[in-house]
Amino acid sequence: MGKLVMCLDTETGNSYLDENGNLCLDDSMVYDLGLVIGDLNGNIIETMSFVNADIFLDKEIMSSAYFKDKIPQYWIEIKNGTRTLASFYNIKRIVYALMVKYDITEVYAYNVRFDFNSLGNTIRYLTSSKRRYFFKYGTMPHDIMKLGRELAKEDEYIQFCKDNNYLTKNGRPQVKVETVARFLYDENFDEEHTGLADTLVEYRILCDLINKYSVDTRLWK
Repeated sequence: MGKLVMCLDTETGNSYLDENGNLCLDDSMVYDLGLVIGDLNGNIIETMSFVNADIFLDKEIMSSAYFKDKIPQYWIEIKNGTRTLASFYNIKRIVYALMVKYDITEVYAYNVRFDFNSLGNTIRYLTSSKRRYFFKYGTMPHDIMKLGRELAKEDEYIQFCKDNNYLTKNGRPQVKVETVARFLYDENFDEEHTGLADTLVEYRILCDLINKYSVDTRLWK
């Protein structure tokens, strides 16, 4: 088994419509964090699913959650122990401990900039900016979407997107998780849009494409 990495996905609230009527996610805050620890060959060591009590129990923030219709599902899974309801402080403490335990310095996510920003927004909001960053200094974010963009250059993928109308407004192949997963695994795949379930899909995409394309996935060089 090679080096271990962390792969994660967040679900957020606190979105709003901007002056042009477009959905703005710049101030998003995390209520659901799913994470996977494994190597880059698909060997999973740990999976965890956290519901951030500080945001999830805030009715005003959660009223703007894009997938707020899933709130009843969360309560069922919290009660049956599938998900852990915890303070953001404790979630952060557990994540830190896992990173130390497995010597992890690299964190992967699909469109990782959004997840890092949302985690940062959350900790700044909850600590009144006394703490500004979720991860320790030196943690390197990696964007799995860069691998999706490499896949989108392949003729077979381009044709798949054309055949199914998975195209952007500019007529280019989409590189969303859902589209990539439909091409690679299941044409009927739909994202669950809950943290851990989406993380498992993103981790699978990462492991299947990371050794195929020689692209630098680091968000910051």
